[in-house]
Amino acid sequence: MVLDLVSEDRLLNTLKFFLQKLEDTCVKSGEETYCESNAQIFVVDSNLNQSRDLLVAIIKDKKSSLELVTLAFKIIFRFGITRRNAEDFLLMARLIDQDPSLAAKVDLRAEFKAMPAIQGAQTGASATEQASGSKKNGISW
Repeated sequence: MVLDLVSEDRLLNTLKFFLQKLEDTCVKSGEETYCESNAQIFVVDSNLNQSRDLLVAIIKDKKSSLELVTLAFKIIFRFGITRRNAEDFLLMARLIDQDPSLAAKVDLRAEFKAMPAIQGAQTGASATEQASGSKKNGISW
């Protein structure tokens, strides 16, 4: 398996960098500038799904450190936010359901607390608009 071929330090650094890029892109994107065409969306989604498969393998691998597992969960969480895809969140729930000890080990409180700010940045909605449930660009949060 690929996890046996890569040092944990290198994998940790790569995942930290990737998570930071996802966070930067998500907050700075503002209006919907995800992709310009359906073909690009398909390619990006396909690549993210392949990446997610690797992250799931990291989470399921009993040799993975807690830091590595936590980063993998944070990236899958960020995929769900970026793509507005419930599948990513359901996958996280399924992984925790399969190994309930993960719920106590993996701390995602900061990610959940950041969601309203991220959603506002993605939709361009103010805190007042978010609280009132109003729509901007046809999107309701």
